[in-house]
Amino acid sequence: GNRISEIGDIKVNIYPNPFVDVVTIEFAIPKPGKTVIEITTITGDVIRTVDFGVLEANKSYLYKFKPENQMIGGAFVYKISSSDQMATGKLIMVK
Repeated sequence: GNRISEIGDIKVNIYPNPFVDVVTIEFAIPKPGKTVIEITTITGDVIRTVDFGVLEANKSYLYKFKPENQMIGGAFVYKISSSDQMATGKLIMVK
């Protein structure tokens, strides 16, 4: 794909995935910046927005996502935005 930025991408590690109860999103950003994680349903309804403020570059950060009790499995989408960078992917919850 076309890369606008030359400083590298947000690195993301999701575990476990699929998950039963809680999933850990581990990430590192390539340059310092205001960082937000948004978790949505597959159809785009926002479930959780977490504003981390300004984070340091190339440092590992963790966020644990535990869906509410009424959510009975299925797929979610995470989106990590920082400066002009974005990383996105699926989280699969099994019951």
